[in-house]
Amino acid sequence: MKHHLSAIALAAAALLSAAPAARADREIYLRVAPASVAFVNGNGRVLGTGVLIDAVERLVVTANHVVNQPVAKGRDVRVFFPVLKDKRVVTEAAFYKNNQAKLLIPGTVIAYDYVRDLALVRLARIPEGVAAVPLAKEDPSPGDTVHVIGNSTEHWGGAFGYNKGYVRNSFHWAFVPRCFYALSHHSPTNHGDSGGPVVNDRGELVAVVSTGTDGDPNPAGWTKRQQVVDHSVHVREIRAMLANLKKPAYQFPGGPSFSITTTVNRSRADDLFFVQVQKGEKVKLDLAGKGATDLDLFADLCDEKHAVVAKTGTSDKEKATLTPDWTGVCRVRVLNLPKDLENKDSLTPVNGYTLTVQWTAANPGPVTVMRGIMEKATDEIKLYYEAGKGEARVALIGDGDTDLDLFVIGPDGQEVGKGVTLADREVVTWTPAVSGVYTVRVQNLGGVFNRYVLTTD
Repeated sequence: MKHHLSAIALAAAALLSAAPAARADREIYLRVAPASVAFVNGNGRVLGTGVLIDAVERLVVTANHVVNQPVAKGRDVRVFFPVLKDKRVVTEAAFYKNNQAKLLIPGTVIAYDYVRDLALVRLARIPEGVAAVPLAKEDPSPGDTVHVIGNSTEHWGGAFGYNKGYVRNSFHWAFVPRCFYALSHHSPTNHGDSGGPVVNDRGELVAVVSTGTDGDPNPAGWTKRQQVVDHSVHVREIRAMLANLKKPAYQFPGGPSFSITTTVNRSRADDLFFVQVQKGEKVKLDLAGKGATDLDLFADLCDEKHAVVAKTGTSDKEKATLTPDWTGVCRVRVLNLPKDLENKDSLTPVNGYTLTVQWTAANPGPVTVMRGIMEKATDEIKLYYEAGKGEARVALIGDGDTDLDLFVIGPDGQEVGKGVTLADREVVTWTPAVSGVYTVRVQNLGGVFNRYVLTTD
């Protein structure tokens, strides 16, 4: 009998101790949910979620893949905020479906990053009294509690749902075509939650939902299924995107440029470069090979459907001028082909080339490179950085087959940073002391091919 009473007392104590935590979770939800939005398509179907981060500027942050199709069609989007009744959020999807005509608010995508899966939207207006969710001042740590709000149950009839989990870790994550600094956590998310806020116990934004594993087989080929782990876009990437909006345009002769000098062979034929463009600002593309093969040059809106450049001559020297009718990301492709296309047995030999992308005026912003580097080879990437604009960062992630090293050389020829561990994941950060062209070198120390992703800030 004594033991029985002790068990009851322990159970009661556990319930009492859990009550404050439950109330705290509810308070977090009631604080963050009113600042969340649902993105809808032309048929009123929910595409994903976002969160208001600046009430004065009416800025909403979301995942790029939520607004990717609207961007391709003109950058206009539509959202609705949750409605509160009796101090409770209405979570019936049918209510919002039936009232969309008066709830929908138009907005425009003002910045997006295809590779980092991040976008900023400026709304025409926001509901009265809605407070923005502040960005976290401190980075989250493993073990921290996170709270997630999203719309993954919309197709079942629910809206603005809540979930809770814990931070696992933070790291540079890449699974083509996405590459970003990720917050990995155990708060399950699904289709419709994308772009939704991930907040800490103080209600501060630490990430936005991007990619989950949802139990599917590992893409690397593991036979075992994974437990649910989500890779959300870390608040560091959000801070960087906001900072890039405030940077003035670079002013120097010819405009800013990006160039890469590298080699390709027959089995690694498709190199991808994601560059920022601005509507109406001309971008010059110049591809120059060494004559060994036929190189073709393409550019599109990252969807293989909206081609804006297609230079498919028979040489390896192609030039084009692009005048984009959108502001955002353009994908430039270099394709290596045999000169004798009719001969199916024709081998494509190694060819070296230099690709230059030159902007006429605006700050080019981040650049992402996705390509294969041959054994014992070195890629040289040149970018302009301006002094006094804060910290710069280059991140490199390989496929794991070889050791890749990363070096950054300043305009004066002096090394300003390097990553030389025994792995093929390296990060170099530095604060440019002088304005000018910096050289980023990627070296493959192994005896086999390695495919890598390199991102710059």
